[in-house]
Amino acid sequence: KKIENQRISKLYYFLSQNESDIELKNRYKKKSEEIENCGSLLTEYFDKNEKPPVIKYTAYFCHNRFCPLCLYKTSKLTFKLILDIVNNPKAKDCSFLFMTLTIKNCKESELPETITKLLKSYNKLITNKAQQFAKRFLGTFKVLESTYNKKNKTYHPHLHILVMIDKSYFKDTKKYLTKTKLIEIWQKALQVDYKPSVDIRATYNAESKTVAEVSKYTVKSSEIVNADILKTYDKAF
Repeated sequence: KKIENQRISKLYYFLSQNESDIELKNRYKKKSEEIENCGSLLTEYFDKNEKPPVIKYTAYFCHNRFCPLCLYKTSKLTFKLILDIVNNPKAKDCSFLFMTLTIKNCKESELPETITKLLKSYNKLITNKAQQFAKRFLGTFKVLESTYNKKNKTYHPHLHILVMIDKSYFKDTKKYLTKTKLIEIWQKALQVDYKPSVDIRATYNAESKTVAEVSKYTVKSSEIVNADILKTYDKAF
């Protein structure tokens, strides 16, 4: 991860050296330095809450959205938190679905507005209780992911969602949502003239694997193959 950190840091530095806008230039340079130092510095502090007070050490993390080290750390933490919910005794009468909602691939210049459209459309589904989507599920956890198509030079933002359902879901015709119906509902929320690609499946005993999917990175560092892609993602997120 640290090697990847250095690579992303160098890409930000490259952007700073080739940017004419002073504000952006300084911002890229700052991010380059923060990512380069991430996980490398220890801070000493005096914890007065301990009895007797003791000296403790904490590592510096930059919390940059594209920092491989911070992404890995956040992903592991998210994985544990969600797995705790899935395995909580209070959820023993519940089951889980893994859902993926997509939107058509977009060009570099369209990525910010496409992500905004994707998230706003999803919020329509979960906040409107009159919607066929919201009233069927007990709870959801989503993660935004974006990938880059090198061949077409387009971006593919999409949502991975862990859905909590009542165990009667599959037997109750009033609750059960077919894939065809989900496509229809999602198309309406997106307000598009095409049928978006969606996926929905039961997790059964594969909770750990499913949780790993919804704990993954927003953008994998391997997707950021050059400074132009980093600049596009930095602007979009």
